[in-house]
Amino acid sequence: MKKVYSFKIDDDLVKRMKKFSYINWSEYIREAIKKKLLEEDRRRVGYAVKLHMEILNKVSESDSDITEIIRRFREMR
Repeated sequence: MKKVYSFKIDDDLVKRMKKFSYINWSEYIREAIKKKLLEEDRRRVGYAVKLHMEILNKVSESDSDITEIIRRFREMR
């Protein structure tokens, strides 16, 4: 299902866009949004990997039993 979103663009920008009427501005905006969402998804995955690596480093440095480490991690959230 598709949704319709609308937003305001100032008059100067509209005039400039009209000079390039051959550009499908709706499609351009859709693609820009997809690209930004992909960047944000990658950033989130990168953060999760970094957090995972920090936890693994703490586990390897620790003499604690693994259940204690998991318990402490859960309490930190």
